[in-house]
Amino acid sequence: MPRPAGEIRQALASAAERLAQEVDGVTWRDLAAAAQVGSLAARRTVENMARAGDLEVIGSTKRAHSRRWMKLYAPAPKRQSNFATSSTAALDGVVRGWRG
Repeated sequence: MPRPAGEIRQALASAAERLAQEVDGVTWRDLAAAAQVGSLAARRTVENMARAGDLEVIGSTKRAHSRRWMKLYAPAPKRQSNFATSSTAALDGVVRGWRG
């Protein structure tokens, strides 16, 4: 069982969901500002969230104040766990077998 998300990750995920309703994609800096999280922690956590599949890279942008291109992130579509589906089906089969 995975451990629960920390406060920073929860704040960034909430900000990503909120901002996704307003704009197509946001940078990690936008997420940090919206979640009121420090820059270093936000950058590392956003990278980890993208690696874990919670956020997905949907493009890149170059801001006027920056020399570098920045990735645009959006919340990844919700995934349904195969474990829950297969466990329910297995339990259903056991219960049906008991009933005869």
